[in-house]
Formats: sequence, C-alpha cells, structure tokens
Amino acid sequence: MWKSACFGVAVLGVSVLASLATACGTVAGVEPGSGDGTAGPGGGAAGGNGSGTFGGDGGATKPPGSGGFCSGSGGIQLPGTDQCTGDLGKKTFVFAMCSCTDLKLSGSIHTSSFDSTRQTSPGHAASVGTNGAFANGGAIGIQGSLWAGGAGVTGDVVSLRGAGSIAQQIWSGGALQAEGSFSVTDDVFVRGPVAGGILDIGGRLHLPSGDPPSQFNVTKGVVHEAVAFGDPCNCKDPLKIDPIVASFKTNNDDAASNVTAATLSKFENIDVTLPCGKYYFDAIQGTNLRLTLTGRTAIFVAGDYDVAGASHLALAVGAELDLFVGGNLKVGGATAFGWSAAPAKVRVYVGGTSVALAGSIGLGANLHAPNAVLTTEASLDVKGSLFARALDVTGAVNVDYDEAIMDLQGCQAPGGGCSSCRDCEGATPACKGGKCGACVVDGDCCAPMVCNAGKCTQTIR
Repeated sequence: MWKSACFGVAVLGVSVLASLATACGTVAGVEPGSGDGTAGPGGGAAGGNGSGTFGGDGGATKPPGSGGFCSGSGGIQLPGTDQCTGDLGKKTFVFAMCSCTDLKLSGSIHTSSFDSTRQTSPGHAASVGTNGAFANGGAIGIQGSLWAGGAGVTGDVVSLRGAGSIAQQIWSGGALQAEGSFSVTDDVFVRGPVAGGILDIGGRLHLPSGDPPSQFNVTKGVVHEAVAFGDPCNCKDPLKIDPIVASFKTNNDDAASNVTAATLSKFENIDVTLPCGKYYFDAIQGTNLRLTLTGRTAIFVAGDYDVAGASHLALAVGAELDLFVGGNLKVGGATAFGWSAAPAKVRVYVGGTSVALAGSIGLGANLHAPNAVLTTEASLDVKGSLFARALDVTGAVNVDYDEAIMDLQGCQAPGGGCSSCRDCEGATPACKGGKCGACVVDGDCCAPMVCNAGKCTQTIR
C-alpha cells in the first residue's frame, strides 16, 4: 500500500526530503498507485508492467512470519549452523571500517561511535582495520584503534601523514612511519621499526628492538618484545552467501504478502511495503524503488541488487533488516538506504565482487562485502560500518559506528566448539582448546576487541 510523505508509515531512514517531489506525497519519478494490477491481501495494489505498489498494510489476520521473531525475540536460523542472524551480525560488524587489502585513501578519514539503544555518544568503539597497509591522504581521526598488516605483510605498514589522532591503540604488522603530528591515547604495537615526525603516545610503545625517534613522546616507556597478531579482518574464510540465499527459495513468506521471486526482477517506479517475514527474490533490478519495511525482515536476493534513479530503503519503528545479496550491489541517484538513527538494525551481506554507491547516498547500514571492491565517486558518509575487499573512494570517508550491533539477539549457545575466536561470542568469547570460554588476556580476543573481566569488548578497560 502506498503511503505519502505526509501520512501513513513514518520513514525513519536517512532524510529523503531532497528526493521528494514538491507536491506532498509524491516520490520523485514515482506516481503512487498508478499500476494496473489488482488489490493485494492487505489492501495494497499489485503493480503491473508500469509503476505501482505491492504488499499489504497488515490486513491479514495472521501476518507472514508471525511468532517469536516477529514479536521481537530471537533471529532467523542460518542453514547448516547453530547461528541466527543476530549471532552473525555481532561477529561480523566489529570494526567501523575493514579492508581485506591495502587501505590507502586520498581524502580524510574520520570514525566515531554511538549507541542507538542507550542513546549515548560519543564512544570509542569505531576501529579501523586492514589486512594490508594503511595510509591516509588527509586528516585522520579514529575514535577507536587502528589495526594494519596481517600475515605476510612487510614494509611500511602504517604511514601516517599530516595530522590526527587515534583514541585507543595502534597495531602495525610492519614498520610505522609518521610524517606530521599525531597522538595515540593508549599503547602502540609495532612489528617493525618506527620513524618520522611527532607521535605522542599516551601508553607504551611495544617493538622488537631499537629506540624511537626523539620526536616520539612515549608516556609510559618502551617495551622490547616480539609483536605478533593475525589478520584483523576475517577475509580468508568469507561468508558464503549463495547457500544462505538458496535455502530460502522455497521457505519464505512471498505468497502471504502477494509478491513472487520475480516481482522485483525488472521494474520502473515501484513502491513495496513488506511486513515482518522472510522474502526471496531472483534479483532486485530496475529504476526508482521505494522499499518500506514495517517489521523485522530478512530479504534474500539470488542475483544483483541494482537500482537506478531514486532508491529508498526505509524502516518503520520496530523494523529490522538482514539483506543477503548473492550478486553485486549498485545503488544510484538520490538514495536513502537504511536507518541513520539506528543503523545496527540494518545488516547487508553481499557475495558479489562489486559494490557501487552513488555519491549522494545516505547509508544507514552495516555493509559486509568481503569479495567486493566498494566504489563511489564522491565522499562517503556512513552511519553503521563498512567491510570490503577494497575501498575506492574519491573523497573523504566518515563512518559513525553504532555500538548497539553488539547487543543483537542470537541463538548460539555459550561454550560450544570452535577453531578460532571468530566462532565464539558473548559470555564465552575466546577459543581455548577447541571450546569457547572466557578470555583471560587481550590476545584471547579477536581484533579489535580487548579482554575485560572475561568478556571481549571494544574499548580499552
């Protein structure tokens, strides 16, 4: 059922005023209710070949997907695992920004964090990670830790240029070069030599041997020791999207909401409202899409998510989204994607090799695309987090991380079997002897977490 900008469902995503037409209730390029289809089960209209609307507004006596998940508890079980979507979200989105390859950006880099559930800010959980080298082209401000360099990385792994600050720690898998003036609140760990300009270290400097330059101000002294750590970003065993999507091809709520797998495969000017449930689509491809979710929702897309023109993904109060895309993700034009006030409620998993975002996008989501190069031809402002194989961004990158992502409800029992800390969470976050248990030291936790009273947390104690 189509809802105008003045009445009906409140759109709580990133502001869409710029993409609304002057006349109240008309989305740019989309004429409400202009399809030629028949009425849907909840009073909505099923569009024909032209523009139109799909889905209902809750008229069914029993909404699709009703039960504990739709009442706000638990998550959707992932096939072949003991995990739900909540477990996956907590384990996946631990960095504000993470790259499987070198993270070398020409513009400035700023991260910050807040908690949309507790309504607190600013926090210091917005860490940046890369399995390759890190270099900044503009000012830098990281309200978290900086982790750079995984297995086999050598040379200048961290190159700081200009000026800036890191609110927690630096972990460098090779040499650290500071060309300018920088400050680090806590400890700095370097696997190789250190050199360069001014670096104020509020804690200790850990390095295998040698002394820092005289310009380095190390508050608590130098510790000579071996520095070793694994890849900060989990890229060697990426999430396999295709089997997850395929498992919901026949196990879904499409029919109950008057949609089919082909509904969004080729469209122009369409408005879709979906209640709580699980939905499968062959692809989401077309021009001008307004997708409104009124409850907790999981959407599984076998092919690409490719929307040109105006593209709006909005959530009503109480809604959440787990979006799994087997192919590539491309959104262009005036775009509001997600919920900027509570981005922890929007989790997007992409299996393809390309993520292309419009320069005008308002992204309020957590994006996981370990096989993809993320590109945009302008600055990138994100509420949530970014995880990609590589980032190709022309301008500045600003990420405001939502710490509430760590409070998602899962179904994985504590104390289960494991092969690494990435298999564990919650009260038993460390992998010890093949079983998840409490952490004892920071090294028991996966990056960028630290051990606090047996639990792995994102901030220094």
